[in-house]
Formats: sequence, C-alpha cells, structure tokens
Amino acid sequence: MTAVPGLPTVNRLVTGHNSQGKAIFDHEEQLTPLTPFAANKSKSAASAAPLGITLIHRTRGFPVNIQGSVDELSADNLRRGQGPPGIVCQVVDLPPTHQGQAVYMHRNQSLDYGVVLRGTMQIILDDGEERTLGEGDIYVQKEGRVDCRAQTATHLFNTDSTQQPKSREQMAVPGMSAAQRLRQFLTEPGRTIACPGVYDGLTARLALNEGFDCLYMTGAGTAASRLGMPDVGLATMDDMVANAGMIQSLDRTTPLIADADTGYGGPLAVARTVRRYMAAGVAGLHLEDQVVTKRCGHLANKELVDEEVYLSRIRAAHMAREELRVQSAGWADIVIIARTDCLQSLGYEAAISRLRKAILAGADVAFLEGMTTMEQCARVCQDLAPTPVLLNMVAGGITPDISLDEAGRLGFKIVIFPATSLGPVFEHVGRAMKDLKELRATNIGEARQRGSVKDHFNILRLEECIRFDAAAGGTAFAKGA
Repeated sequence: MTAVPGLPTVNRLVTGHNSQGKAIFDHEEQLTPLTPFAANKSKSAASAAPLGITLIHRTRGFPVNIQGSVDELSADNLRRGQGPPGIVCQVVDLPPTHQGQAVYMHRNQSLDYGVVLRGTMQIILDDGEERTLGEGDIYVQKEGRVDCRAQTATHLFNTDSTQQPKSREQMAVPGMSAAQRLRQFLTEPGRTIACPGVYDGLTARLALNEGFDCLYMTGAGTAASRLGMPDVGLATMDDMVANAGMIQSLDRTTPLIADADTGYGGPLAVARTVRRYMAAGVAGLHLEDQVVTKRCGHLANKELVDEEVYLSRIRAAHMAREELRVQSAGWADIVIIARTDCLQSLGYEAAISRLRKAILAGADVAFLEGMTTMEQCARVCQDLAPTPVLLNMVAGGITPDISLDEAGRLGFKIVIFPATSLGPVFEHVGRAMKDLKELRATNIGEARQRGSVKDHFNILRLEECIRFDAAAGGTAFAKGA
C-alpha cells in the first residue's frame, strides 16, 4: 500500500466498552488515504492524481463481532474480495477523468452502498448506459460489471458486504466441504438442524432460496418424481445417486442428507453406494435394516434383515468412507446415519440396542424410524447420548407432530421434513390438473398474479446465468431475455 499525498485525511473515532460494560472512546486517529495499486499503475493512470482509499472499518465474518479489537481497523486487503468475508466501510477518492479515457469495467463480488460526499460521478454499465450522481446521492450496487468515474474531484463514502454468505455457517471455514459443514453443525451446542424434503432441482432451488442450512433428499419423493412409483424399493442406486448428486451440485456449500435405502445389496454393494454418494459430494446418507425390497418407513408390515446383516451394512459404509478419507488425505467425507425400522416388530429396547451396535460399527448419527408416542421421542435422545439423533417428521405419518423447537428441547440434532415439497405437489398440482380437465382452460389471471415466466426462471437463477454468460464473453443474452 502506498500513501496518497494531497487528499483529505479522515479523523476516525471508535467507541467500545470497558470491563464493566460502560461505553468508552476506544480508539481515535487520523487516517491517510492509500492506494492499493503500484505508483503510476492505478485504474486512473490517465489522470494526474491516483485513486485513494481510506479504510474506516472492516469486520471479519458474519454475524459481526461487536466486541472486535483494533486489529479489525488495519488497512490491509483494501481491494475488496481479497480478504475474509465481512463488511467494509471506506472512503474512496476518485480522480477526475479525462476526455477519451478508456472505460475500465470491473466486477465486485459484493453488495455495495455508496454516498457521494463531494463532486459528481458517473456509473457506466457494460452496455454503455450511464447515470450521473451528485453530492448527497446514494447508490446500491449489486454484483455486476460497472465503471465508476469522477467528472470533478469526488469524495465517495462506500460500504460493502464483501462475498456475503447466506448464513454465518456457510463462510465459517473457507473451502469446507458439505460433509465437514454438516459435522460442524452437529457439534454446535443447542442447535437443531432443519432439513426440508426435496426431490428434484426445482424443489431444491426453492429450499435454497429460503436460506435453509441443510436439505434432505427424500427417497419417496425420488421414486415418485423419477419413476412415478411408490416408495416400495423400486428406485435403484443409480436413480438415487444421480438425483442426490444433481441436488448437491446446485450449492456445494449447503449440506444434503440423502436417503440411501438399504445400500442396495451386501457389503460390497453398500461400499460402492457410499463411494458413489461421496463422489457426488453428498454430505450425509442413511442406511436402514429393511430387506432390499423395502418400503416407506411409515407403512405397515416392514420386513427386516438379521441384526448382523444390518451391522455389516454399517461396517461396510464406514470402511468405504475411511478408505476414501485416506486416499484423499482427509478431504473426502460423508456422515453415516444408521436407521432402524425394527421398532414396530421388535419393540423399543431392541431398536435402541440395534442403534447402539450400529454406532459402534461406525455410524455417526442414529435414526429411530416410526416412533409412535411422545414417550419414545422423549427417551431416544437420552438413551443414545452422546450420539446425535435424527427425527423424521413425515406429514400424515405415524410419529406425533413435533415442532422444530420442541424437537430441539427433546435433544434431537437433525429433523427432516420429507413431505415438505411432495405433499403440496399432490394437493395443488392434482387440483390444477383436475381444473384443466374440467374447465378445458387455465386461469390466466391467476397465473399472472403468481408471476411471469421470467419471474419463475429467476427463481431458478436466470439472472446468474445471464451474468455468467456475459462475464465469459458470451453474447446469447446481449439483448436481454
């Protein structure tokens, strides 16, 4: 960083608290503008004066640590996007531009708020459209390619949320895999992970757009959407892996827990299943103790395999995971969830015994399927402690309705809601089909109230596709969409 002489300095005053909680003046100093560019090589090289930046404050991460120390005020990483994610407040001095000066288009991976303190400035978009702002004007710049230039000496006050994540967990450790992130969630005291059930790209996008920290790929939804069949063991490993991999690929930072049924065979087949799920980047999977021709856990008369066959599935999953962990120097991972469906036929104590043995065989999380009483729900977490326990909240199922907050008080670490997407499809799409058949037309007015075709595509990240195409030099959307 190089100091820029001749530009106004800024007096910065920072308040804080002492050990008794009383507000104090914690820090005060005069700040000199710096340029992050080498001498005579700034973006404004054609002008006589260089670009100057005065860093007022910078946080490290979300949520903001309001007890942050003075080291957060240092003038490092002035180029936004190069430091850790966080909020930046800075003053930018833009030198006047000259006639014929080339447009310098740039992209900030951030959400910027700017206030023009002095002079005037232009904002030029990549299609040539421009606006002029004067003193006191405010702009909000969402990620995009722009050029900001001064017509007269300009003092610009600017704050931005650099690389702002959707939630604090998603930026906690840069480069963290989805499985590692899921493990982090499981270790957080007092946290219960809510996982809405999704089964295709559309339902996954809708869940991701709402900011859920974890998703659940339902086996019943996968069988219904990919095969048009009930959840009675017809979906193959290929069906499930392909669907899970597609869903996880939509956002590699949001963990996906996926149904893996019985593992689709003996120990070798289970190991192959685990390797395929890990290769797809899936964060977690659950394996159960039904026969291969299994059925939904909330149907009656389920058939079970012997306990030792079940435990061999868990061992095979654990062995396959550890093998890939070694090969990847610790990077490859997946959370193994042991599910038992034996509660109906063998009783509570036998089910707890099976899960304890599955944990010893290598499972990370326990899943007692088909609980029918609040007493069972209240006991299971205590009886399996300290192992995390998953609760399956199937709408219309046999388990008592329990809210996420109540599940947390009972000690559950994960709650999956498999029917979140599937139930409304049966109801609302079924009704729409019936209306079309009977009325021989669709209600265009209602459809328009719900949004245009483009509005729906924007839910699926149309604007991101357009920006990506333009950034890569494509022209497919040069005239819009």
